[in-house]
Amino acid sequence: MSGAAKKTADPKFSEGPLLLYLIKHVQLKSSMRLGAALEPYGVTAVQFRVLAEIDHHSHLSSAELSRLFDVRPQTMNKQIAQLEGLGLIKRIVSPENRRVLEMSLTRAGRRTLRDCSEEALKLEKLLFRSFSKQQRDEFRASLFRLLRNMD
Repeated sequence: MSGAAKKTADPKFSEGPLLLYLIKHVQLKSSMRLGAALEPYGVTAVQFRVLAEIDHHSHLSSAELSRLFDVRPQTMNKQIAQLEGLGLIKRIVSPENRRVLEMSLTRAGRRTLRDCSEEALKLEKLLFRSFSKQQRDEFRASLFRLLRNMD
């Protein structure tokens, strides 16, 4: 009996591999594919998400951004510095608190975000090509439920 057959016979794996394992596997593979698709634009998948969050939330500070990503401020500051160095974001002093720098996209940042979003959408369509619209909608709703359960 092969190792795979033994695992399926094991009551712990009667429904197949753990969902957590599958989620992580899909996340890793899709992140690698997204990274490759964004490479021509000079940004990583994480930086693409940072640009999208800055675009979505006006007047976002680096501290708020690090909380959104659940990372240490020092980790986020590295991403911000790289994006600023690429000319994709700018930081300005907050009118409410002069000690806070708020971020916004530059013209180049908006263009890069638009181009990267198009690439991400192409990849999503490719990866979900065997799903019907209803299945995609149900999957999206399930992921939102899972995220709410984690809060």
